[in-house]
Amino acid sequence: MVIAATKRVKKDIDDGKVELINGDVADLSCFDSNTFDRVFHCNCYYFWPDIDKVARELHRVMKSDAVIVTTMSSERVKRLKDKGFLQYGNPDQARYLNALKSGGFCDVRLETLKSDQSGANYDAIFAKKYFRCKEEKL
Repeated sequence: MVIAATKRVKKDIDDGKVELINGDVADLSCFDSNTFDRVFHCNCYYFWPDIDKVARELHRVMKSDAVIVTTMSSERVKRLKDKGFLQYGNPDQARYLNALKSGGFCDVRLETLKSDQSGANYDAIFAKKYFRCKEEKL
């Protein structure tokens, strides 16, 4: 996967805009707290064995006011699960939304969007890290 991703973003790597690191999302100890402004991931949360631990770790490495965006094709994931390809994964979106909230994220929401290119629907989960969630702000 890293080789394919490296080929795809080679120019950005060469320009110093992107660095790819292969690691464990549940242990981001190679990064200081409050490092990232944005986190994007696609088609992977359902493979994380301890989704609550990952949510806390992502929250730790993100700066205040940082945004996390998760995308997936729920229809495709359902088809794969029905065919037995996700026997080790749990694509339950509510479970992930709750893990983000429990992990300290705010404004957690799920939206169904349509691709401009293919016209296909996909789901996007958005969450934000604040110093305190809005309802707790003074």
